[in-house]
Amino acid sequence: MKSDTIKEICIVGGAGFLGKHLLQTYQEESVTVIDIIDESEIETWILKSCNYFNYDLSGFDILKEKSFDIIIFSAGNASVSNSLKNPIFDLNTNTSLLLELLEIIKINPTKVVFFSSAACLGDSHHEINGPLSPYGVSKLASEEYLRVYNRLYSIPVIICRIFSIFGEYNTKQMIYDTVKRFEKNKDEIIIYNPQSVRDFIYVKEVAEIIRYLIHNAEFNCEVYDVGTGNSISVEEMTKKIMKLMNVDGQVKYEIIENAGDPIKQVSNISSLISLGYEFKFSTDKGIQRTLDWIIRT
Repeated sequence: MKSDTIKEICIVGGAGFLGKHLLQTYQEESVTVIDIIDESEIETWILKSCNYFNYDLSGFDILKEKSFDIIIFSAGNASVSNSLKNPIFDLNTNTSLLLELLEIIKINPTKVVFFSSAACLGDSHHEINGPLSPYGVSKLASEEYLRVYNRLYSIPVIICRIFSIFGEYNTKQMIYDTVKRFEKNKDEIIIYNPQSVRDFIYVKEVAEIIRYLIHNAEFNCEVYDVGTGNSISVEEMTKKIMKLMNVDGQVKYEIIENAGDPIKQVSNISSLISLGYEFKFSTDKGIQRTLDWIIRT
C-alpha cells in the first residue's frame, strides 16, 4: 500500500527530540502534534510549525474529530534505565498509550508509522527477539498489538526499529554526555564500557528514512531497522569526538554494569536498501553537526 499524496500528518510525541526534526522535514504539509509538554515550555518555532494539542488536556480527541493521512507515533518513555526503575510507567507511556490510539482509529483505519527500538532485539548476535529490559519488552508488545490490529481492523502499519540515534536537540546519551564532560575537563578522559558496540545514526538521516518509507513502504506491518548497518565501539566514537574537539588528555577506561543494555547492536538494513533508499549523511558529518550544536547550547 504505497502512499498517495500526504497532506495531513499527526505526530504523537512531536515536541520531542526526533519529533522536532520531523517537523522540520514536513514544512509544506499540515502537521498536528500531540504531546504532554505545556505550551509555555515549547519553542515558538514549534508552535508556529504545527497545530498543537496537549494530551493531558484533550487526550486523542483530535483523532476523533479529524482525518489524517499519516499518524507517526513517536511518544513514550525512551529510557532503558527509567524502565528498570518504573516498568509500569514505561508500559503505560509506551504500550498502553499506543493501544488507546489504536482503539480510536480502528473505526477509520489510518496509516501508522510506529517508532520501535533496537531494544526489542537484545544483543544483535541473537537471531530472535530477546529484549533485556522492560523498555524492550514494552516496545515488542507494542509491535505485536500493531500486528493484531492490522489483521483484525486493516490498520496500515510500518514499524521502524531505531538504533542509537544522535543529533541536535538531544540532551542525553553517550555523545552529548561525552562532549559535556570534555567541556569541563579535557585532561582526564574516562571512556566507560569502551568495547560496547553501537549502530549510531544521525537524526536527520532518520527523518529522511521515515519520509522515504512513508512514500514507498507497503504498510503491511513491515519491520525496518533504522540504522546505518555499521557499528563502532564506544571507544572509537569517543576518540572521534576527542579528535574533533582537540582533546588530548590521558585516557582511562572504566567498566560499568548497565542492566538492560546489550553489549553489541548493529542494524540489518537490507530491507531498507532493497526498497531503494540511499543514505544522505555520513556519520562523521552528523557527529560534527551535533558537536557544533552542543557546544553552542
